[in-house]
Amino acid sequence: MELFMFNKQTNATLAGLNKAVPSIIMHTRLGKIDVTHENIFYFEAGLFGFDKNKKFGLGAMLGVPENAPFMILQSFDDEDLCFILLNHNMETVQNVGQTKALLLRNDVDHVAATLSMDAKNLRYAFVISTNESMKKNMSINTMAPIFFNIEHKKGWQIVLNNPIYNICEPLC
Repeated sequence: MELFMFNKQTNATLAGLNKAVPSIIMHTRLGKIDVTHENIFYFEAGLFGFDKNKKFGLGAMLGVPENAPFMILQSFDDEDLCFILLNHNMETVQNVGQTKALLLRNDVDHVAATLSMDAKNLRYAFVISTNESMKKNMSINTMAPIFFNIEHKKGWQIVLNNPIYNICEPLC
């Protein structure tokens, strides 16, 4: 396994990588993460508030169990920019009329159609946030999840136009 220190030279170093390299260890402000080549995504529009950051690595924190639902989205453009995400898979998307879901299937299908892609290649996650007054409470942004096209390695943060979603949906 290659070890890469995250610095200004990382982008140039990574440009020469191919799929033969199993993973990259990135040093983030939250700790070390393991990013496979298949989990490097390009966000053409960036993320809300961070439109200049286009290239991100999605990985698990080292020492965290593999089945943990949390991932780190680390910018390759800014070593201080990373997000904790709640990973959510398509099997848990619920249909309209069922108990409250994090995302409704028809909204996921609409996003896939808007992006002109097959929904089977679409994955999504939610940004987790905390603030000083809520140190023990975490929330997720269900209104603007992050979507990943696993086939073409692209990503988007998309605002869903549905009143059931919330910017600060309590996680606990």
